[in-house]
Amino acid sequence: MVGRFLDEQCETGDAFQVRGRPLYQAFSRWAEQVGEDGMTETAFGLRMKDKPFEKKSGERGVVYLGLRLKDGDA
Repeated sequence: MVGRFLDEQCETGDAFQVRGRPLYQAFSRWAEQVGEDGMTETAFGLRMKDKPFEKKSGERGVVYLGLRLKDGDA
């Protein structure tokens, strides 16, 4: 389900990055809209470990590199 969300709602590119919390919030909205069961933010983060995006943790929280939301949020 996370893979489907990434395919439908995100774009990839070397210069892109997205913060973890807004990415999870977009995922939760998307899951509700398509009638899928959601998951906790922790579970979402664990699923993201299986994806080919580097994860950085910093003062402002988690950032995923190489990914952004299509709508430009985050």
